[in-house]
Amino acid sequence: MNEAAAASSWITIIGTLITTVGTVLVALITSKTRRDQKNIQREAEDNAEDNKKEILGAIDELQAGLNNNSRVTVANARAVIGRIYAEHKDQKRISAQTWSQIMELHDAYKGVKIDGHTPNSWCDQLVEEMKTWEKL
Repeated sequence: MNEAAAASSWITIIGTLITTVGTVLVALITSKTRRDQKNIQREAEDNAEDNKKEILGAIDELQAGLNNNSRVTVANARAVIGRIYAEHKDQKRISAQTWSQIMELHDAYKGVKIDGHTPNSWCDQLVEEMKTWEKL
């Protein structure tokens, strides 16, 4: 065999060897990637229940905070309406602007739900009485 043919054979052998090694490396990397993906998926599934419990706990905390905020809102509305009533009950007169603000506040007050219930109290009676007052 001449030198050119021998060199060509060696080049073919080396090329085949490099292609084979490359194919094996790609197979190993792909296999590792699939294994990693399955492990990640399995870990996510294992943590899903814990995550769900954590999220539900956070929702409960937010709801409790909103409920407390609603109680404060109702208490503030009652206080403001009661104060305005007390200030004007003798004259039975109120400015149109103040009356408008009372109505907005009362609407907000009635729009609040605490434990699924709309607040009702003497505050409603005060507003009903103020409806009969002279508006300036």
